[in-house]
Amino acid sequence: MEAINFDKNEKAVIDQSRCVGCGRCLGVCNQDAIHQHWSTAGAELNRKMAEYALAVVSGRPHFHLNIVNQVSPDCDCNSGNDVAMVPDIGLFAGFDPVALDAASITMVNEAPAMPGSAAGKWAGRPGDHFTLHHTATDWRGQLEYAEKIGLGRRAYELITVT
Repeated sequence: MEAINFDKNEKAVIDQSRCVGCGRCLGVCNQDAIHQHWSTAGAELNRKMAEYALAVVSGRPHFHLNIVNQVSPDCDCNSGNDVAMVPDIGLFAGFDPVALDAASITMVNEAPAMPGSAAGKWAGRPGDHFTLHHTATDWRGQLEYAEKIGLGRRAYELITVT
């Protein structure tokens, strides 16, 4: 898309008017020079994450793992995170990343909130562990969009292995 250019100091910059949001620049830059614009609205960011994931797996064999333990209320990168919202659930594996995320989210939301956690503060209120804590974030929209663009399907069959 020719969205990456160099300024007068020979520093790479992204021309946002040409950027299509594929995320490939984020994946290949080993200098930590490219960052997501966190001011982007939650719904737009969720769509971009689905698009980035599709760009990574498109045309390539892929298998996915979700380790669902120590589920934090905020991004794992947040150094001031609260205690885990729910007890550890386990490992999810599959070829469909959308189904994998749908199953993981369902299991987290069906788990009891840990006392003293952010999720515990909302216990008994209608909603799920994630959207009660982050009212501006809707994980459902991300999964719907991911399915729409062909990343995978939300439907899944959960097989428990012990």
